[in-house]
Amino acid sequence: MNKINLHRYVWLELYGYLLHLLIPLQGLDLKIADVESGTGIVLTDFSRRLLPSVQLDSFDISSKDDHPQEWFIPNMNLIH
Repeated sequence: MNKINLHRYVWLELYGYLLHLLIPLQGLDLKIADVESGTGIVLTDFSRRLLPSVQLDSFDISSKDDHPQEWFIPNMNLIH
């Protein structure tokens, strides 16, 4: 398992959430950015819980840790 993915699972086990519970997730024009996204696991996880209209942007300096492109959904942008 990739260290970045392991960090995501540990965080979820410790805190029970990836995005603070007071942040609303029900907007038609919702946009979420993940900075230093590594593998993109956090946004990939969010995509399963959000409407397909939500724009997901993944920012990282390198693409070396990315999952294969076909794993990502159409509304997710990988920016390097």
